[in-house]
Amino acid sequence: AAGGIGGGVTVVAGAGVATGGLVSITAGAGSAGIGGAMTLAAGAGGGSFDGGAVSITSGAAGATGASGSVTIASGTTTAGDSGAVKLASGLATSGSGGAVTISVGAADGAVGGILALAGGAGGGANAGGAVTLTSGAGGTTSGGSGAVTIASGATTSGVSGSVTVSTATPGAGTAGGI
Repeated sequence: AAGGIGGGVTVVAGAGVATGGLVSITAGAGSAGIGGAMTLAAGAGGGSFDGGAVSITSGAAGATGASGSVTIASGTTTAGDSGAVKLASGLATSGSGGAVTISVGAADGAVGGILALAGGAGGGANAGGAVTLTSGAGGTTSGGSGAVTIASGATTSGVSGSVTVSTATPGAGTAGGI
């Protein structure tokens, strides 16, 4: 739209007394080749304006129910490797890199949610997947590398959470070092 606002596109499923309608968007399967890709992208900003945001949010809960879950996962495979899942902010050529935040919702009157980072289990004689936490490298001239902080949460009246770093007890092999 020249000089104005572009038209919007809204896809809404029907409301239901028992269950609301489903919205499903699926790329085409490849019967003898690669399956179709799917791209969900916001519009680029012109001039000095910001690009559009992308928001994926589950439905809110009713009076006593739980809010909907959000699942981002690669597909299963029977012979090859499963696809990777990547969460990354964009490259900033002159500004600061965008932050990536993974947080669990706070609980008012109940236990806070759990955040678990786990490598995949290895099958047979194969090793399990590694978990790596690494800070960003410093600039080529004088910038220092980023810090890594592992800390339990603060509390106002109870005992703060403990921090445990340990290797697993092996069934028959040797325990790993720290």
